Amino acid sequence: MDPVLIISGPTASGKTSLALSLAKKFNGDLISADSRQVYKGLDIVTGKDIPEGFNFYHDQPHACHPERNEMKSRDPSSQKGFLRYGRNDNVPDGYYSNSQIRLYGYDLVTPGEEWNAALFQKYALKIIAEIHSRGRLPIIVGGTGLYLRSLTDQYAFPPPNPKLRHELESLSLIQLQEKLQTLDPVRFSSLNNSDSQNPRRLLRHIEISSCHPERNEMKSRDPSSQKGFLRYGRNDIKPIPHYDVLHLNLNISLERLEPKIRARVIARLAADPRDELKYLKSFHLSDRHPAFTSLGYHHLDRFYQGKITRDQLIDLWTTAERQYAKRQLTWFNKLEHLTRLKTPVDTSEVVRLIKLWYSQGKYGKK
Repeated sequence: MDPVLIISGPTASGKTSLALSLAKKFNGDLISADSRQVYKGLDIVTGKDIPEGFNFYHDQPHACHPERNEMKSRDPSSQKGFLRYGRNDNVPDGYYSNSQIRLYGYDLVTPGEEWNAALFQKYALKIIAEIHSRGRLPIIVGGTGLYLRSLTDQYAFPPPNPKLRHELESLSLIQLQEKLQTLDPVRFSSLNNSDSQNPRRLLRHIEISSCHPERNEMKSRDPSSQKGFLRYGRNDIKPIPHYDVLHLNLNISLERLEPKIRARVIARLAADPRDELKYLKSFHLSDRHPAFTSLGYHHLDRFYQGKITRDQLIDLWTTAERQYAKRQLTWFNKLEHLTRLKTPVDTSEVVRLIKLWYSQGKYGKK
């Protein structure tokens, strides 16, 4: 099996810097598994910290002549749209590079375009194969748990149902909860507090449960025994490749994260994201749209309207980021088959672990 390295952890834990140092050591390319940094033009608030010296390349990989794909552009927002799925199995294109390491997963779609875990899975599988074809190591880095598990647990996502979504969008939070509880009580009882209070996620769970209701009859009443999504339409989808995965998770306490989170919030506010918020609002998205629910935008909107003070903005934004980090830590603490790294990370120990992993694989020692 081909190797895939995963570097995961909560927000502000130093995932990307560690992944970049390992990419230099092990001839790797990075794939960001972040559900908000995919959006073009949303850079400051989402914490899209592109490493110094990296430029954007608009590229649809060409298997035979990769040098023909080097169409350099310093402004990814100037690239309109992306290659649509379902046409010759294309994926969004473009990556950042310093000529040695490629960084995929940033600036894939505009805020007005659809993006979700199913599209990420399809995108990431294509990029992983492309990285392997160049004899390099794919390094998945991020904190969006479902994105990571879509690659390791062989999830099969049912397709969106636009008609059902239109019907559900007018329902209140309580109505969505009641509908899912009636439709699929096992799924509803398995939701954490964050998911059960999130209209967008409730809508998606209803959509999944409505796809093939006869398949929701789980023999077990213990939702924790149900691994991942049900395999809807399994005969109609391509099997997800099995990888030899080494999953390294940055283990850092919430108490140590909080000052880092607050400092990042203050730095982002100092970068003046006013124009970024105006750009996002120009798409006239609903409050439930994934792009607009990115942490910070709602609080910034209230701040720029004079409804809250700067200190209140910092406190509210920091609290939201802290709560998100707590949910991430809870998610990762429930996962099996990962190696937890104490922070600050001992890079030499991480290198030793990866060399040991390589030595045990069929792809050879590095």
